[in-house]
Amino acid sequence: MRFGQPHQFLEKDDVRLASINRAIAQFKFSAEQLKEPYLHRVDEHTVLFIKGFGNEINLLSAFRDIYFNSRELLDLLLGRISQQTASSGNQTPKDFLPFAKRLMRGDFDNFNLEIISFLKTNINYIFHLRKIRNEIKKNPSSVEFLFNTDHFEARMSLPIDKSDYELLEHLDIANLDAAKMKFSYACVINLDIAFPEMLEFWKAAFEIQQR
Repeated sequence: MRFGQPHQFLEKDDVRLASINRAIAQFKFSAEQLKEPYLHRVDEHTVLFIKGFGNEINLLSAFRDIYFNSRELLDLLLGRISQQTASSGNQTPKDFLPFAKRLMRGDFDNFNLEIISFLKTNINYIFHLRKIRNEIKKNPSSVEFLFNTDHFEARMSLPIDKSDYELLEHLDIANLDAAKMKFSYACVINLDIAFPEMLEFWKAAFEIQQR
């Protein structure tokens, strides 16, 4: 027997989306509290103002939540697409890397599915949310937070694995040749954009997949 109203029991994707929404609220609250003491130093005449907060735990908690839940939503979405294409004779993989490599080769173009085009267009986005989530899981202290004039940033170094090479030409990575030599690259994320954008991205992705 379930105790509660039907609307209180969410599906897997709705739970993840609600968790991202909660992370957005946590970020907004923490960001306002953190920047308030420094706002008097930022005005229309400010050319550059940067205040570092290290790996501030409240920002890290919210940051972790959006990327961990996004990674799970990606797996859920790939699973649904795989079911959708199961009878085609060219079923899409459920695992990200095999899916992404075949996606960018054009192996699934013949399906004429809007979700395939959507993910192909957004390969840089889904690659990086997966890469960032993996790095947070392995080494959460690698993330550094800053307030830069009018927005919060997260900065981290992301590794390049040999398994990534086939996708690199499709990604937005500055100084790619140097990054390949170092097997890593710098990643800077505008959190004031990234938090609300993540929720809208997944809402759009699942809406498109269900059409």
